[in-house]
Amino acid sequence: MGTWARIIEECNKSSKDVDIMEFCKVLKSKFDDENLIIIREACDFLSQKRNPISHKEILSIEEVTNIRIKIIELMNKVIDKLF
Repeated sequence: MGTWARIIEECNKSSKDVDIMEFCKVLKSKFDDENLIIIREACDFLSQKRNPISHKEILSIEEVTNIRIKIIELMNKVIDKLF
């Protein structure tokens, strides 16, 4: 997830990595800048929540519920743009 966010961010820069630039061309041919921002924000949010949680952090049910609500909102936006 975090890598996707970084790659999408690189699409707005002059990357010297040929593979990233090719990938960015494909992304930009499918999604406009607004949609790429939605996808990048979702990936960034999910990666920040997922990494600590999946490795060692313990959350209360209230915290999980709040995170779940935010994830559903973000994923619905992404799904809407992808399909």
